[in-house]
Amino acid sequence: VYADMTLMGELLGRVGLPPNFMEMMLRSERAERERKMHMDLHAMLAIGRMTRLAFRHGRLPPQQAALLAQQQARLEPFRGQDWTPAPLAGLLDSLDTLVACRNSTFWLFFVSMMGLAVRNALLRRWVERRVKDVAFNDLIRGLTGLRSLEPVREIGRLAELARQLPPEARRDLSLPDPAEREARLAGTPAGQALLAEVAAFLDRFGYLSSNGSDFSESTWAENPEVIWRAVSRAAENPDAAAPAVAAAARAAARERMRAQLSPVPRLVFERLLASVAAAIDLREAVSLLMSEYSFQLRRLFLAIGDRLTARGDLAAAEDLFYLAYDEMTALARGELPAESARERIAERRARLEADAQVTPPSAISGDLDLTRMTLPSAGDGACLTGIAGSAGTVQGRARIVHDPAAAPAFLDHEDILVVPYSDVGWTPLFSS
Repeated sequence: VYADMTLMGELLGRVGLPPNFMEMMLRSERAERERKMHMDLHAMLAIGRMTRLAFRHGRLPPQQAALLAQQQARLEPFRGQDWTPAPLAGLLDSLDTLVACRNSTFWLFFVSMMGLAVRNALLRRWVERRVKDVAFNDLIRGLTGLRSLEPVREIGRLAELARQLPPEARRDLSLPDPAEREARLAGTPAGQALLAEVAAFLDRFGYLSSNGSDFSESTWAENPEVIWRAVSRAAENPDAAAPAVAAAARAAARERMRAQLSPVPRLVFERLLASVAAAIDLREAVSLLMSEYSFQLRRLFLAIGDRLTARGDLAAAEDLFYLAYDEMTALARGELPAESARERIAERRARLEADAQVTPPSAISGDLDLTRMTLPSAGDGACLTGIAGSAGTVQGRARIVHDPAAAPAFLDHEDILVVPYSDVGWTPLFSS
């Protein structure tokens, strides 16, 4: 996704903020030269409005937690709903309702993300100016992803069950044929217990996928192999980093911080730290909610796709994801000829496959033809940089993974995982 930073800078300048304010808050490399704020009457009035907005929407616990609970309640009727007997018209009505519910959460998602970015920046700068020997990331180590790490903890528990299996049975965990694996595990009480616990895990977390905001992605419930591989890895690698390690480092960093502060700065530090922790927890809760919305949308889309496939309009239910929303509804209501829909689907599938061969740059300037653009390959001795997942320095093998379902069967603490982005659906890879 590209953002027009020129337009963003102009809008920020209108309210008196530096044009690179967003990069400054997010600590982008492009924000190294911090610019001064330009103050005039217009900017002062705009800042007053922004202050009021921040006050109204910046109070995390009472307001945003209430909004989150409200969205959870709106999602409840869709959970566990069997769409098989529903008529096509009823599916379209339900889909319209669900889309409206999901769209209303985007404001909460934006507020929680920006709230965390601002609080994080405030705490980081406050710490770096007063204490030099405490790494900021250590203060919140293990907190990032409190809710999204739940699947990791559960996979660790499943791995404990797997380690109770005989060695030859543990090898069955990585069998490529699910039916053969299930048959072999069902032969022992420990294997039966593991099968039941994995089924319970998928009932609870099966809505997750590699990209929680993309409902065209298959979920863990549809592709349990991601979880079986993760359990197999964790069972063979019991010394993987545990939450207790992060908690100990976090506690030590906070104690060093408190020891070097006088009472008043210490109070400010505690308030800022508590605010950041609350913002992290809210951000994760909203992120998981958005993932479940995508899952419920996917179920409805595929139910509509099944109807259209049975009617002969589509070759497969997932072809529906190549149509725009209004095209889908027009096809369902007979307003778009099936042949025209199939032609559009074929054309877009070919375009998507062609676009997949293009590697665009991280930033562009001017009117460039992205379809002809690729990044130069790294030469000998080139240094490739990215966003670090944790503090510290380590040397190891780089494991580049584009899809968690296609990750190597064996990963351990000597591997450096390199991924295009991280979402809750990637967490099964992190524990090993």
